[in-house]
Formats: sequence, C-alpha cells, structure tokens
Amino acid sequence: MSTVSEFIDGLCSNNKLVLNKGFYDILEFSSDNKNVKKEEVFDGNELVLSNLSNITIVGDNYTLLVSPRYANVMNFCGCSNIKLIGLTIGHTPHKGSCTGAVLRFSDCNNIQVDSLELFGCGTYGIELENCSNVRVNGTRIYECTYGALNILHSSLEFTNSMIYDCNKTAGCLIEAIKRIISSCGKIEEMIFEDGNMTIVANLESYDSYMKVNSLIESYGNMDIICG
Repeated sequence: MSTVSEFIDGLCSNNKLVLNKGFYDILEFSSDNKNVKKEEVFDGNELVLSNLSNITIVGDNYTLLVSPRYANVMNFCGCSNIKLIGLTIGHTPHKGSCTGAVLRFSDCNNIQVDSLELFGCGTYGIELENCSNVRVNGTRIYECTYGALNILHSSLEFTNSMIYDCNKTAGCLIEAIKRIISSCGKIEEMIFEDGNMTIVANLESYDSYMKVNSLIESYGNMDIICG
C-alpha cells in the first residue's frame, strides 16, 4: 500500500496491511469505512479506529503523521488482537506544543507493538485506559512532552525498548532506572498494571539489588523482582 486512502480502506478486521516507504498525513482521506472516523478536536481532527479485531499493520520505513496538536495520532477504541510493526508515528509540530498522544488505546485487549518509533511533540508515546495484555517490544519513544507512558487501569509488558528525551515524568524515571540496572545486571521485563510497575531483573549481587531498591522504594507503585 502506498496511499493514505488505501491504508484507511484496509483498516478492517481479519486483515494484514503492508505499507510502503514514505511520509503520510493520515488525516488526508475520505472513506466510508465504518471502523474509521475523523473525530473533531480543538484544532482539527484525529483518527479514531473502533471495534477492529485481528488486524496487523506492518511498515517498511512508513511514517504516519498528523498536524493537529490536540489530536492523538492513532486512537484505538474497543479493539482486540492488534499488531503494529515497523512503523514511525508522530506529530509534525515542534516539541512541546502538543496536547495529544501518539498512540492511544482504550477498552482494548491483546495489543502488540513491535519495532516502532514513537516521537513527540505528543504528550505521551503510549496512553492506555482499561486495556489488557498490551505488549511493547523493540520500540523507541522520544521527545514526548509529558513522558513516554500513561497507564490507567491497564496491564503493559514493556521489553527491549528505549525511552529518551522526554520530560521528567514516569517515562524518564523508567529511563533512569534502566540505566542504573544496566550497570549491575539486566532487565528481563517491565510490567505495568493498574498504575503499578514491576521490574523483573537479573542482578549481579544482593548489594546490586539493594542499590536499585533504594532508588525506587520511595515510589509506592514500584517493585523489583530478581530472577
């Protein structure tokens, strides 16, 4: 697929989309697709995808962009079994001027985000609300205005991914923890559920565990488990 219209028309259940290289404003379309709509925000529209299931979107250096600052780039509602692979997604305005996230999921389950580039000025790279079994792997989140992740009543497995150049919120706290642990061991996975974060790590010694634990013990919603 090489046009926005083809992409939008292909957003239906039980489908796989393979997108060609390029930069695309995903709001430049007119379609009768019942699962896709433009929803008005303060300075334009945002893309809302509803009631999709069993769909895979694969990108080959495919960049999805929007210009409205109040828009989530892609807003998934009531979707299940969604795979996003190899895409670059973000806002066109400069860092610091947006109030919408990059990816937002609400009331969704079984979501796989693999090898994505999510960049600001979006408020967060990923927002979750009332979602279950969300897995993020091999993904970079950077230059987001408020932070990398905003997790509400949801579960998230976050592995082999990078967070950088975000503001000093939960996302950058995660980055700091990862840097400290990497100096004395290895993170196996980071699990987010209902506002709590559990870090599963292999550490070199008990002293290493105490070093990391002393960093996070002041945060009531964080815990570390040594594998």
